[in-house]
Amino acid sequence: AVAPLQVGEIARLIGDALQRAPAEVVTLAELVSRKTDGNPFFVRQLLHALHEAGHIAFDPGHSSFGFDAASISRAPISENVADLLADNLRKLPAPTRRVLAIAAAIGNRFDLDLLALIAEESPAAIQAELSAALGEELVVPLSELEYLASPRGAGLVFRRLRFQHDRVQRAAYALMSPDDQTRMHLQIGRLLLSSAPSGDLADRLFEVVSHLNRAAALADPTERLQLARLDVMAARKARSSAAYGSAVEFLRVAVDCLD
Repeated sequence: AVAPLQVGEIARLIGDALQRAPAEVVTLAELVSRKTDGNPFFVRQLLHALHEAGHIAFDPGHSSFGFDAASISRAPISENVADLLADNLRKLPAPTRRVLAIAAAIGNRFDLDLLALIAEESPAAIQAELSAALGEELVVPLSELEYLASPRGAGLVFRRLRFQHDRVQRAAYALMSPDDQTRMHLQIGRLLLSSAPSGDLADRLFEVVSHLNRAAALADPTERLQLARLDVMAARKARSSAAYGSAVEFLRVAVDCLD
């Protein structure tokens, strides 16, 4: 975990990136600090966005980068980090946006195999579609590259990945409409439930119930009865861990699923 950067640290970072003395970029560092609360990931994202928008530009005459602090302070691009991340996501290729939205519905961490199964593509194809997001460090690998051969394609892939920040996940999740989000949670829950060995959910019970509960309104009567049973199981498991608040919420959903 990296603590928030102080203004002086941001000034040294920006000075190094722009080939300027830290004292010359203090005004920009203070503005960036205000907009990002010193979060290193957001600092990087904001500086990239300011450069892409032309507010930071290279000056060949001085062999360094120049900027206009006044224009940057007025620029809407610097007003909201969440909006900045959403804008960056919208610039990605359409296939990458689609895969990221599905991954965001799965959770902050996700398996490439499950993502490929939901997206109905090969893991190698999903890896290729994620390359732009990996390049921007919007998602980062949790495993080493490994060669994966499957009937639908082969290649080097990261089997486990995560979103760089929860705000990136939320921005990717927002790429889907509320209705699509609900349908996606139902699809994910059904896949996780059907893939459990001999019906034994083991450690995936909470994950399965979480997805299905979000889509309870779309379930048919048979699925709602099954969901009620799963929520009771989840409530008992939560209670045994002294997670009483979660247990109550599971039981509330179970009651709502019954006629």
